[in-house]
Amino acid sequence: MRVDAVLVSTLRQAFAALQAGRIDDALHLSMQATDRAPANFDAWRIRALAHAQRNEVAAQCDALQRACALRPHDPAAALDLGTLLLDTGEPAEAVPWLRIAMDAPQLDPRAAFRYGTAQARIGDGSRAIEGFEHATAREPGLG
Repeated sequence: MRVDAVLVSTLRQAFAALQAGRIDDALHLSMQATDRAPANFDAWRIRALAHAQRNEVAAQCDALQRACALRPHDPAAALDLGTLLLDTGEPAEAVPWLRIAMDAPQLDPRAAFRYGTAQARIGDGSRAIEGFEHATAREPGLG
């Protein structure tokens, strides 16, 4: 597999711009990266982060959905998408993404808490309890 040096450079620049607070530059560069390589997970993740910094919720959600379509079992991306969907009033859509995040042992226990919250909002009390218990088992002071 050949490495696309231009893409790698663009992604590095986009991430550096994001870290430096140059959000417009990060967005522009990440858009170049997604145009160049629409199947690149990292390009969509950086683009989602740039949109988040600009409070562009719909664009952030689109970028996260594209990233998750490319790598559906990535727990960090799943947590971000699930949290965004939960925060925008779509708890039923958030549940499967938050479940992926909750089941990842290396991820923050707040993923399980958010899963429980989403389940509670759609009226599934037993699954809500499952999420809350999972969260407090990982971090007892969370509840």
